[in-house]
Amino acid sequence: MCRRFVVAALLVALIDSWAAGQEVSKVYEHLKVLEPLIGKATGKSTFGTFEVTATQEQKWGDNKECIIFREVFMISEEDAKKANLPTNTFTLSGVIGWDTARQRIKELWFGSDGSSAITYLKVEGNRIIGDRDLTSDTGQITPITINWTINDDGTQVWEEVNRVTGEVTRTFWTHDSKDKK
Repeated sequence: MCRRFVVAALLVALIDSWAAGQEVSKVYEHLKVLEPLIGKATGKSTFGTFEVTATQEQKWGDNKECIIFREVFMISEEDAKKANLPTNTFTLSGVIGWDTARQRIKELWFGSDGSSAITYLKVEGNRIIGDRDLTSDTGQITPITINWTINDDGTQVWEEVNRVTGEVTRTFWTHDSKDKK
């Protein structure tokens, strides 16, 4: 019994020392341009006739191999009833990482209503541009272009444009605060 404990303790110590010595992931080199997005943010937007408030948290995965994020969007209960929505809150969770095959940054997310999206992103200066296939909760796929601008003061403007019709389908939020904790 004592020998097993000593062997187990040594194994744990070896694993801990190995994990502590791990370098930052090699894919971080491709993702480090997204460093300004790490942290917590809040924002406001209009979606159709609804005022939307949003919170967002993005953090690095282990060894900075990906960014894990969660976003919460809320409208008033009154607006939710007017729109015949089951709830006034929509959440989405996802991950941003490096797609080696396509040599592009890739985002995957899943929404609380059953929607999902795959987005390929590229960074041009202070803008992040993306091609997204948004799948609705009914299975309809809509191609979207993302235009995300990160301003010098840390605020961010998010816009989605329908690639078929050219219409701006959403102008999400301008972040009004950024918490790096």
